[in-house]
Amino acid sequence: MKKTAFLLWALAFASISFGQKVLDVKETVAKADLKDVKEGWHTGGGIGLNFSSLSLINPRIGAGNDQTQYGGLLNVFAKYKKGKFFWDNKANWLMSVVDVPGQPTTKGADALQITSYMGYEIHDKWYLSILGDLQTQLLPTYGANFLTSVGGTQPLKAQAFAPATLKFAPGFIYKPDGHLTLMYSPIALKAIIVASSALASIKGDSAAQLGLLGNPWRSSTNFDQVDLQIGSELRADYSNKFLNDKLIYTGTLDLYSNYLRNPQNIAIEFYNSFDYIIFKNFSLNFKSDWFYDDRVLVQENLNVNPPSLGRNVFIRNALLLKYSAVF
Repeated sequence: MKKTAFLLWALAFASISFGQKVLDVKETVAKADLKDVKEGWHTGGGIGLNFSSLSLINPRIGAGNDQTQYGGLLNVFAKYKKGKFFWDNKANWLMSVVDVPGQPTTKGADALQITSYMGYEIHDKWYLSILGDLQTQLLPTYGANFLTSVGGTQPLKAQAFAPATLKFAPGFIYKPDGHLTLMYSPIALKAIIVASSALASIKGDSAAQLGLLGNPWRSSTNFDQVDLQIGSELRADYSNKFLNDKLIYTGTLDLYSNYLRNPQNIAIEFYNSFDYIIFKNFSLNFKSDWFYDDRVLVQENLNVNPPSLGRNVFIRNALLLKYSAVF
């Protein structure tokens, strides 16, 4: 776990050390908007860190345990614009862990997302577009969200690219102003990938022929490692500033319908980020991300062993101190 902590702090140092120019958080967000990006490349990013520690000396029974929680958010972007053509790329990694003395280190969050967006203006406010998106985790998960196998007693449950969600969505963009962007793809490809055959063989919901990680499953020896979907996708991106430009909101709502299976069951991704500017380059960032996909099981009750699984809304919240810069 010392290696994990070192990695998070090293990423923070790197994002600051290699920044050639530092911008106010408001300026960084404003320049990320399509209409404000100048010709050529525009790159930058930010780092958010959270840390909390609880120390108890001679605690009363039931008072709790010593614990340390730490983690961070790393985000980078690279944008290019020339004439009517634009190409936006961004990557985010959210990671946090909890250490309790005498207990296995638990993973709080581990989410990597890489998105690439390109478009060409065909008419005022209308663009032809292509969206590519990858979501996965980086560190392995054992048992009930442990980072280690605990002497071999906790089985491996997930790892990098097991699972991963990959999207490729050609379509149209309508951008009525500098705050709102709407994208629709009538033929969007989506794949849930489980790169490990051992993990793909684990049963999730046999009645729905669903593996633990969302792959097609019929038995422990008869399963697929890729669930390929074809459907339509509607995506809305919004950003704006409030409270005399002290509060910055950015959000994305993504709705996906699978033509091949239960198209009425819409998969939902709802990303929300609130930045409250403390002073130049630094802000207090609150992230709240909501997910629902009837092909992906979630842990509904962590107080039982093993955790109970079901179909429900997955909510991920994080509060971080964030530093923003361009490179």
